[in-house]
Amino acid sequence: MNILKFVNIASYNDIRNIIINARNNAIKSAGFQRVLMYWHIGERIYVEEQTDKARVNYGEYLIRDLSRELENEFGSSFSARQLERARKFYGTYSNINDVRPQLNWFQYWLLTDIDNSLERIYYANEAINQSWTGRELERQIKSQLFERFLDELRVEQYDAEEAEAKKKKILKRVSAALLAVLRYFGLVKNVPDKSPNTKPMDEYMCGGNGAWFNSVVVFFGDNNG
Repeated sequence: MNILKFVNIASYNDIRNIIINARNNAIKSAGFQRVLMYWHIGERIYVEEQTDKARVNYGEYLIRDLSRELENEFGSSFSARQLERARKFYGTYSNINDVRPQLNWFQYWLLTDIDNSLERIYYANEAINQSWTGRELERQIKSQLFERFLDELRVEQYDAEEAEAKKKKILKRVSAALLAVLRYFGLVKNVPDKSPNTKPMDEYMCGGNGAWFNSVVVFFGDNNG
């Protein structure tokens, strides 16, 4: 039952959608702020490691001590495992401009495990374009979608090359017959006796850019009426 007495239902739905979209955007924004937080943490850990590279296992001890203090104050989101992942995240995406706001921390967690940069870019783009959740991205990675994509490209390339080879073979086989027809109807000029394949046929025809073939089509078309 409609309880709105003074408000148009369309206006109400528009306002309702504005609120829902704002909430969703706030959630996404919060997710991206989390991503940026881990990127900056990873950067800071990396910089700190460089200050004492000579000390054996310094990075390991650094992360262990950091996680102990951070977990006490902020909780399990800053465990040693998370900090190690943050460091790896920064190492993979050292240019912050490469960090995409459409992806969340779990998705970046998955992407940083991919060593092949082209494969990583492929999955990132697909996750954004297809609006994948983190679990969907994980499923697609496990299903080796990128490898299947490459296989399809190889097949398409082979088919294209095979089609082009067949086209050239057919043209070569019919060129002699076409030349004879063109000679008969006077559509060629001074064609030498040597193979027409030794020189582009258009140079002997009544015009370039495929005019010789068009002439044949037009001629027979005109005579079929």
